[in-house]
Amino acid sequence: PPRAAMAAAPTAAAAAQVLASYNRWKYGIDGRLPEYATRRHLSAAQLRERFAARDVVVTVGASDVRNDSLDDDADMHADHFLDKTAAAMMQGRNRRQRGEFFVESVRRMRANTGGDGGGGGAGG
Repeated sequence: PPRAAMAAAPTAAAAAQVLASYNRWKYGIDGRLPEYATRRHLSAAQLRERFAARDVVVTVGASDVRNDSLDDDADMHADHFLDKTAAAMMQGRNRRQRGEFFVESVRRMRANTGGDGGGGGAGG
């Protein structure tokens, strides 16, 4: 998990709670999976394998860096809809950082599952 989110946790107990749940669905694929996966009797490992085999394109906005709860100069461009739960913040403090972390995690996943890890989309 990103260190920034752990640093943002107000107490050691809060940090422990975040660590225990950061990879649960909807922020990861541990625990109860979404209906489309359970309906098809897919495991987390199968979801990872299927995802790693796909061509994925991730678009990340270079200026999508606002987070009104963390930015001192929050203004009319602040993102009031950004998920700011502890689990979401472990993925990054704004959409750009979350997108960049996601792309890096896909690269690592592909490297661990034998995907090419290079080329286009999130793997490249």
